[in-house]
Amino acid sequence: MDENLISRILDEKGWNVLDELGYGRYGFVYKIEDRKSHKVYAVKVMIASEDPDDDDDFSETNIEDLDKEIRILGKLTEYKQCGLVPCLHSTFRVQKRGRMYAFIIMDYIEGKTLNNIWEDLSIEERKNIMKLIILGIKTLQSIGFIHLDLHGNNIMITKNMNVYFLDFGISCIQQPCWAPIGGWYTPPEHNKNDEKKEYNSVFSELSDIYQLGLLFGELILQSDIIKSTFGDDIYERCETIQTEWEKLKNKDEYSYWRKIIPQMVKCNPIERPTASMILREYETGEIISVKEIIEINNKLVHFYKESEGSDIIKTSSLISLN
Repeated sequence: MDENLISRILDEKGWNVLDELGYGRYGFVYKIEDRKSHKVYAVKVMIASEDPDDDDDFSETNIEDLDKEIRILGKLTEYKQCGLVPCLHSTFRVQKRGRMYAFIIMDYIEGKTLNNIWEDLSIEERKNIMKLIILGIKTLQSIGFIHLDLHGNNIMITKNMNVYFLDFGISCIQQPCWAPIGGWYTPPEHNKNDEKKEYNSVFSELSDIYQLGLLFGELILQSDIIKSTFGDDIYERCETIQTEWEKLKNKDEYSYWRKIIPQMVKCNPIERPTASMILREYETGEIISVKEIIEINNKLVHFYKESEGSDIIKTSSLISLN
């Protein structure tokens, strides 16, 4: 990637580049300043190559994915979710050297990622942050939003302990959601057809719950099992992580969380509590049984049963709902 080219494009558009904030598989993020207003924003730069043989050292996306991220961030802004996500301000595109450069201008959020701030938090602060994350996801899910890329670098904590969610490249505002995702935090309902090299995965709000269960357990236990088991059979990997997460029950200082997080990483999606159930457990201190969770999740079963990725749903659980 030619960072000098990106800086020149932004300069021509009236922006000063102040800092590089980070990068992901398909985008690079900078802190920028509007030269006229002197207001500070963040810009995500996504690149799509027109050359299928392009082997530059950055991960490319495609025009469809560019449009999807812009559309989702625009919808979240339209739904007035700017207290949980950075609001979209403007976008523009530039074609250079056979590539499409898309610039997404959004709010700049001052803070630290959850991964970077975790060690500096007290136990009580950690428990409160986990509650705020669940509350935030519940709010976003109420408008049908599914993030699907929840990990410690995509959650920002401000100095006032507010929670923001970042990076919506593979997110959906619909349920069920079919998405080509992969990575350390991939839910077990993910199903890849290796022969066709296609992803036929159906996700729901319970997929976000699984990812947060992985994240919370990883941070509390300081475990590397999520990374060390990556590439294993997806169902065996899930069961291995479940066994490891049983260690949370010895973490008395995390009270309620030591019991609920193992529920969040159940391999069978309909055995996972929803965000609303988790918050109910938090308020009452009473852990909901797996049977009750399955009964409440009954409404989600129909599209799991119909999806090509439904082999992860155990027959016994489906029978109990019929």
